[in-house]
Amino acid sequence: MNITFYDGIKKINPGRYLKLQEVYEFIKNSPNVGLIETIRILKGNNDNYYRELKLKLPVITPHVEANGRKLAGDEFDINFKSFTQIMYFDIDDVENVHQEKQRIINQYKDIVSLVCISPSGKGISIFVQVENELTQENFMPIWNSIRLNEFANENIDIKATGIARTMFLSYDTNV
Repeated sequence: MNITFYDGIKKINPGRYLKLQEVYEFIKNSPNVGLIETIRILKGNNDNYYRELKLKLPVITPHVEANGRKLAGDEFDINFKSFTQIMYFDIDDVENVHQEKQRIINQYKDIVSLVCISPSGKGISIFVQVENELTQENFMPIWNSIRLNEFANENIDIKATGIARTMFLSYDTNV
């Protein structure tokens, strides 16, 4: 299982492929720690410039290994390589992000594979490894089933979905 890594949100071709453990290590020891700390300060001060800086961060497509980011229509057959068997969930606008992250880890320890604080410092990113074989047809039903059943009481961002959905790589020493 490989997760596709891109050197930035505007890149359409992969920079490389990472295993889940490598994603974990990247987040724990991010080479972008200074940039992410600046983004978090700006976000905390309600300075929207953080959004522009966030665009400089590398991204991954947690759901798929691909030859390119475009996976709509005919481009799916060209760029899609395989599903990673990971479902990515995002929670935004968290009041006490450290406390909430720990609560999620404690409450869902039997289903989560990775939990980290987002680059803005106000959200939480969650990976759930699934056993079901994922396909184009069952991806959304499985994602929604996990969201509505396992995470029924969580404020999961329903816009942070889709087979080709990207995730900005964060910095979190306690990923």
